[in-house]
Amino acid sequence: MSLFRMPLLIVLLAFAGAQAGERINQEGRILGPVPTVTTPTLFNTPEADAIVSAMQIMPLTNPWNEDISNRPLLANSSAMIQQIITDLGSNGNRLRLFEEMNYVLIPDNQPRVDVRLLLYPSQSDDIKPGTSNVGSYPIPSNQPIETWPVHTGGLTNTQWQQDVNNEGGDRHSITVMPGSGFIWETWQMKYDASNATQPWQASNGAKFDLNSNALRPDTWTSGDAAGFPMFPALVRYDECDRGMVEHCMRVVVKRTRNNATNTAHIYPATHDAGSTTDPNVPAMGQRVRLKSSFTIPSNWSKYERAVALGLKKYGAMVADNGNFFSISICPDDRFPAGCFSNIQQLAITNFEVIQTTGENEGPRSPGAPTCDAGADQTVNPQAGATLSGAVSGTNITTTWYVYPYTAAPGNVVFANASSPNTTATFSAEGTYTLMLKVEDGVHAPAYDAVIITVDSSAPPPPSGGSAPAAPTALTAVAVSGTAIDLSWTDASNNESGFKIERSPDGVANWTLITTTAANATSFRDSNLSAATTYFYRVRATNSVGDSANTAAASATTSSSGGGGGGGGTPPADADGDGVSDAEEAQLGTNPSNANSKPGGTADFDGDGITDDQDSDADGDGVSNASETAAGTNAYDAGSFTPIAIPLLKLSGGVNFVSDAKDSISFTTIIPALPAKLNFNQAQLIVDCDGAKVPFVLDARGRSKSVNGSAGFKAKFIRNKQTKTLEFIGGDTLFSAKLNKGSWKSSWEDDGIVSAERNKERISLSVTLTFAGNVYSGSTDAFYTAKPGKSGRFKK
Repeated sequence: MSLFRMPLLIVLLAFAGAQAGERINQEGRILGPVPTVTTPTLFNTPEADAIVSAMQIMPLTNPWNEDISNRPLLANSSAMIQQIITDLGSNGNRLRLFEEMNYVLIPDNQPRVDVRLLLYPSQSDDIKPGTSNVGSYPIPSNQPIETWPVHTGGLTNTQWQQDVNNEGGDRHSITVMPGSGFIWETWQMKYDASNATQPWQASNGAKFDLNSNALRPDTWTSGDAAGFPMFPALVRYDECDRGMVEHCMRVVVKRTRNNATNTAHIYPATHDAGSTTDPNVPAMGQRVRLKSSFTIPSNWSKYERAVALGLKKYGAMVADNGNFFSISICPDDRFPAGCFSNIQQLAITNFEVIQTTGENEGPRSPGAPTCDAGADQTVNPQAGATLSGAVSGTNITTTWYVYPYTAAPGNVVFANASSPNTTATFSAEGTYTLMLKVEDGVHAPAYDAVIITVDSSAPPPPSGGSAPAAPTALTAVAVSGTAIDLSWTDASNNESGFKIERSPDGVANWTLITTTAANATSFRDSNLSAATTYFYRVRATNSVGDSANTAAASATTSSSGGGGGGGGTPPADADGDGVSDAEEAQLGTNPSNANSKPGGTADFDGDGITDDQDSDADGDGVSNASETAAGTNAYDAGSFTPIAIPLLKLSGGVNFVSDAKDSISFTTIIPALPAKLNFNQAQLIVDCDGAKVPFVLDARGRSKSVNGSAGFKAKFIRNKQTKTLEFIGGDTLFSAKLNKGSWKSSWEDDGIVSAERNKERISLSVTLTFAGNVYSGSTDAFYTAKPGKSGRFKK
């Protein structure tokens, strides 16, 4: 073991078992409590393994965590693979695994230090206030630099930080703060002991949010040429030791495309460094995978098998240019010697190129499945367990299985492992973790766990009694574009409730949507799609078992409907109590009496809360009381009232490029607004130093606009961490000359270019007009001129 590994003082809450809502990652592994880091901890230690094993590294929907094993191939997949091989030339047709990128885990209170940014400060994050080229990063004293300790010739961590042998190179650094959920990454990182005040220096500094899918600004680089974070892509010791790399990896190829065809980088890449427009040369962000037809040899080490399994399921994304087709692994000195020797002989022809999903596609598209495995249970061995899972989704597959990461005390037999509602029997007493998995082949699977304690002291199954009789006369009636009412006859006197299932065709894909209380004879199914046919069946249940199902009944929702926060015209409602005349007639209440709202049934917006309990019955973000006071309809989702938003912060930057264009971007943080605030057709005006640009937002708070020769983008996003709304304006391009501006602003170019970089401060006024309110601020930035470029500036 290295003498330079730091001791770890962390608090790991004891993991006593999975419960509903347990943190479960994309591979179905229960993560347990979030660890607390109290001292900087190096990557090649058991303490670091415990921390990263308990982390959700990027969201479940993030491209690095996306299962691409069933994605279709690119039409030119074979040609692209052959071009990769041709470009490598004498470096061969083999996969390489490079032990290079390492990391350190730090506490939330890690002090920040200055890092001088030498090449790309304008594309760096966390710039120290009052400076333009100094990053403020939480770098600990034991910060490791790329390739240490296995490829640094026995140098200590401190010696390698200082590059005492002047070896140079990329020298990446990765600093991870698990508690707050951030990563800081640099390249060409070095500790210059001769600089007493600012010894750390790097070429660029990038910050990433572990809990967000947000990307760097388009065209910005990072420690990776593609603008990627490197930490989520690293092959780590802890996951190889478990037997599976649980994420996409980063792969390097010889050549990538340039941006002449606007295809040089594809989602989620933000930057390119290519040299050709050849479509058979991969773009930054291009994803490859190991072919499913490749059989992993049985004599491969568990570390090699872990990498191969990950390459089949999650693949690898093109992240940089280099001399080999290579995957980055941590330079962890605990990997046994030669443990990757077999996979290093893997021919590149065993790979293929897939069609990647975009920003709002695949797992990031709407309609992800959900599941709830139910409450934990203690059961008698003779009785077994009745599993009552609740799932949702379209074209889903449901599976019960025994959690594979902890040993079970015995065998488990599921009566029907593909049904969310089934029974399980156990061969031995003890504690079992059972997993419910729901997948639709598009989104990230939904997982939930239930703990079953099998104990002979628990009540045995009833010696007498019988399952309830099946209900009869099931009917289904569509009451709007989003809701269907069910009713049936209760034919038993010993049920504990009724299980209601739904199917898209009445033949297969039956999904349990709820279990009612005893003696129920009706249920409203809400949040449905308009103009869609749904099939239903109902059965009674008690502790002995379930009855047979009713015959299926079906109904088709109307082509449009109110509620659900989506606007629309409510159905006829003579007394204005939020229950349509047709519904009231069916329920036996008076359609002309506003006091006849039936308690516990009407749910206009389909959010699962009855109207007489819902403070915002139409889901438009305005409370019933406020709408009544304003004279608007509390059951009309189109009655949205604008809400004032004060401007709290404005920041940004300006960069001048050699083709005489400039750009500005800025962000304003707005306090939390109602969850169902409707932006659709809302108007926004951005005035930047007299250049006014109007926007009309779509339902997602996004818009593009053109004003003369200038193009603009704007969007509102919700920040789940700060629980605020953020307005992001940027990517604006002005065709302005660099002399005393054809675009009015407070800067002038004096044409002076010295031997030193020439920096000029720029202050721009920005005004936002939204929802009838006006908010003003300013943005300060610098531009830089380089020697020999008189009158022209380079980014």
